[in-house]
Amino acid sequence: MANILSNSEKVEYLETTKIDWFHNQLKAWASQNLRDFPWRRTSDPYAIFIAEFLLQKTGASTAAPVYEAFICRYPSLAVLAGTPMEQVATAQIQ
Repeated sequence: MANILSNSEKVEYLETTKIDWFHNQLKAWASQNLRDFPWRRTSDPYAIFIAEFLLQKTGASTAAPVYEAFICRYPSLAVLAGTPMEQVATAQIQ
């Protein structure tokens, strides 16, 4: 006897199919349109946090050189935490 899907199983199958289709469409679009930024090449939570912080008020193209200089100057949370706040606040990063 053939395996017959219940209505909820059919809905779940259709939803999974739609999600897979959308995922493939998004990947295809991204491979042609995403710009290369340094924070896309890391999985370091600290570096990603710094990028997110900078991107709150600044465009990605403007934030990229600041991000790279900041990460170079303060490569880890420990280094940043060990730097006096006044020094970080007045640092010329560019």
